Amino acid sequence: MEQNDYDEVGKIVKALDDMIHNISIVIEEAPTIVLISTMILPKKMKDIKSIATRMTRDGYNIEYLNIDYNIEETNKKISEIMDRLNVLNLQDSVFDLKTLVDYYEAIYSDFDNEKRSKKEYERGIININDRIVKVSSILRNLYAEIDNLKDTYDLSDEEIMVIDEINKELVQVKDSFKLINDRTLSKVMPFSKLSNECEMVAVSLSKVEDKLETTLKNLGSLKEDEARARDQLYEIKNIINNSKYKIKEYNLPVIPDKFYVELKEAYDAVKEINNEIEKKPISIKVLNLRVDTARDLALKLYQTATNTISSAEAAESAIVYGNRYRTSNKEVESGLISGSKAFYKGEYKESLEIVLNTLNIVEPGIQKKLLSMMER
Repeated sequence: MEQNDYDEVGKIVKALDDMIHNISIVIEEAPTIVLISTMILPKKMKDIKSIATRMTRDGYNIEYLNIDYNIEETNKKISEIMDRLNVLNLQDSVFDLKTLVDYYEAIYSDFDNEKRSKKEYERGIININDRIVKVSSILRNLYAEIDNLKDTYDLSDEEIMVIDEINKELVQVKDSFKLINDRTLSKVMPFSKLSNECEMVAVSLSKVEDKLETTLKNLGSLKEDEARARDQLYEIKNIINNSKYKIKEYNLPVIPDKFYVELKEAYDAVKEINNEIEKKPISIKVLNLRVDTARDLALKLYQTATNTISSAEAAESAIVYGNRYRTSNKEVESGLISGSKAFYKGEYKESLEIVLNTLNIVEPGIQKKLLSMMER
């Protein structure tokens, strides 16, 4: 200024201002840098190293975390940051240190995950082993029973082959399970990965169990269908017998030929069921078809018996009711004679129609009146 060189004054003031600003940053951030570099990070690294040593001793494989290497690199980074601090260079130092703190915080989460995974893995190993033993036992029993099933039931090739397929899939599950156990013994894999592999094996085993359960249901249904067919055979015979009792109970003058035809059809169908049951091996598909046919014929017979008796009762009631008009109306008398002849021939439905049409001459709407009287 004494030399009146004012142009340089601005530059000097600017330099001083920048220096003051940098010093304020140093004053603000230096304590944080020193605290993290000399206390927080060293303490975390020591703690994590101690936990890692203990976990390794307890059988955990945590090499994938590269803890020793990362601690070494962290110490190098701290030295570099402290060297820069000595020359007041704080560029990205706080950010870098906080990133390192976050990394070591995440290591604690990794440790917790490994501990949790170990428990899940140990439970999974026991669960899978028990399930494999159970499925193996069922398959052994199934193979021991298969010849008897072949002799008893007409099994398809697909039904036999599916058992072999299940066994092959179970062998694959056992191999995968053995590989997990081998890796456990050699301690070459972390529990987090072993636990995931256990879950995959468990999923594969579940598919085997589902397929085995379906197969057992299908094979079990063969015996159930046979037992059900025998029960239904007994019910079908009861329906046929009830039909016979029902039609004889009314003491009809003539039992229609239709009833005897349907009775023979029902008895023939029952014989077909008996023949199918006595066959070795039994075809359940054919047996079920025979049962359905016989049941339909037996119900048809019962319906015929019911309809025949209903028509006979109605016809007889109509003839008795119409007798009051015999002497007073020749046309009615003639109709009643025709209706009676049809009745004694066993043509009960025709008899009813003749009598109702006849009575309708003298009493329009007689059909409703007679039905009302029969219901009472």
